[in-house]
Amino acid sequence: MSLRRSLCPCTRQLQKELAGAHRADRPCGKCCFYLLISKTFVEAGRSDSRKKQSSQRKEELVFANAEEEFFHERALLRFSYSVQEESGMCLGGSWSFDDVPMKPLSTVMLVPCNRMSDIMDDLKEHLSV
Repeated sequence: MSLRRSLCPCTRQLQKELAGAHRADRPCGKCCFYLLISKTFVEAGRSDSRKKQSSQRKEELVFANAEEEFFHERALLRFSYSVQEESGMCLGGSWSFDDVPMKPLSTVMLVPCNRMSDIMDDLKEHLSV
């Protein structure tokens, strides 16, 4: 499988748009930071504690798109908030009654532009293994 096909479509598109913006010298190619919002989940019982979302261990956060975890690791600022009231029931896929209930979150990440190429390189390296 080629590396190009192994990247998720949104990551490929982001990479293409960033390269195009830099080549065309567009204003969006001169950003200092990127703001990414990811669909994430946490075990329902854990998020009900009085701890803040930002103090959760990284292992507890499950990303809908696993590639976004690379951005999360390099983000300058990150926080999550519940979207349980705004989301519908997610019953797709294979699951059993023994599965742990998950609470839907949106995770916001502020990523400096100078870290984007390193993130993409790490992602490519991880997917090529």
